[in-house]
Amino acid sequence: MTSELILYLEPTRNSTLWTQVYEFYKLCRAQPWSHNEALRYPAHITTVGFFDDRSTGTATTTTTTSTAASDSTPTPAHLIQYLDQQIALLKSKHSGLAESILIKGLIRPRPDNLLLAIEPAPELLEMTLRWQTAFPELGLRLKKINHLSLCYWTEEQALQLQEQEDEELRSRWIDQAALLAQQCLSILHSYPLSSSSLPSSGTAVVDNLNSASHDKMLSSSLTPPPEAAWVVNESWDIALYTISNRDKADHQPYPLRELHRWTL
Repeated sequence: MTSELILYLEPTRNSTLWTQVYEFYKLCRAQPWSHNEALRYPAHITTVGFFDDRSTGTATTTTTTSTAASDSTPTPAHLIQYLDQQIALLKSKHSGLAESILIKGLIRPRPDNLLLAIEPAPELLEMTLRWQTAFPELGLRLKKINHLSLCYWTEEQALQLQEQEDEELRSRWIDQAALLAQQCLSILHSYPLSSSSLPSSGTAVVDNLNSASHDKMLSSSLTPPPEAAWVVNESWDIALYTISNRDKADHQPYPLRELHRWTL
């Protein structure tokens, strides 16, 4: 049985962002686009790509080798111990870390892709880099930690839809999904940011969650948003999961099993 590990940044369960994203997911499950890939995962921001749990002695699609586990292979328990230390150190040095993770707004990098743009705390990026350096044998693929997926399809799913449906169908679905997301997420402005919390410039493509203009919300702009567009969630977690036999074809939720969770 193949086994992989994944580390996510997640809004803390029952926090404002977590509640509103799951309300959006709930509404999506009653829509024609309910089979999209985002609904197969918990609400998350990826910190590193899937990587092999080499302690099991199996290989997955992320690697091409299959060798028995050795005494030097880091096990999930080793990784949890390491992350325990790193996250405790992070929290001791940087109070208010959750408030440094900024929610920038809805973005639509492609007509059939809807994301929530995130500005990560630099300390989180530095932590994943240290992790990659500490365990080079894992071949960790670091992510930018800059978005939470709301609605998207894999390349395989997109090809199937092109064969079965109107080519513009997914784009129309995203039009409707964006309206639902705007309605669900506008409550986040109950947590406004002070100007001192904002970076000097923004580089992501963003839209104001409070925008009353449908066209503006669905379009993208390279101009950094006004301060009112930057909001925070009151609490975030880091979660380590394991998954066995990840099947991309059955459209069911992925069987992720939580190994450990840390609140920032």
